[in-house]
Amino acid sequence: MTRAFLFISLFFILVTSCNTIKYASDKLPEKQLVFGEGGGFSGAVQEFIILENGQLFSRTSFTEAPTEMKSIGKAKAKKLFKKADLLNIAKRDFIEPGDIYFFVQIQNDAKSNHRVVWGDANHKVPEDIEAFYQELKKLPKPLKKK
Repeated sequence: MTRAFLFISLFFILVTSCNTIKYASDKLPEKQLVFGEGGGFSGAVQEFIILENGQLFSRTSFTEAPTEMKSIGKAKAKKLFKKADLLNIAKRDFIEPGDIYFFVQIQNDAKSNHRVVWGDANHKVPEDIEAFYQELKKLPKPLKKK
């Protein structure tokens, strides 16, 4: 009886500790990897927000709350945050927007938020940032309705 109780308790602890926190679109954590584009005739901005747990959200300048998209998974998100750190996005100074601009942003908390912005044809974005942006752009997929 004691062994069965121990086994069930251990199983319960393992299962509950593996659960990833799922955030509501109106209560996102402060740590985020954000990317997107904006400008043009309308000045509209489309941004995507990646969370450490793998959740992905989309927001436009015309919507208040982000919309949840298909998750990319915790492991993939972890790799992307690590890559953003390796690219030193949090400390890189490159703000050269054009009429249409692109950006990658790392936000660690409400006070620590840094964005790399490009689009001006006279100022080429570093190749490693452009490659990272192209990788990020392939991620957003609509959330399948149940």
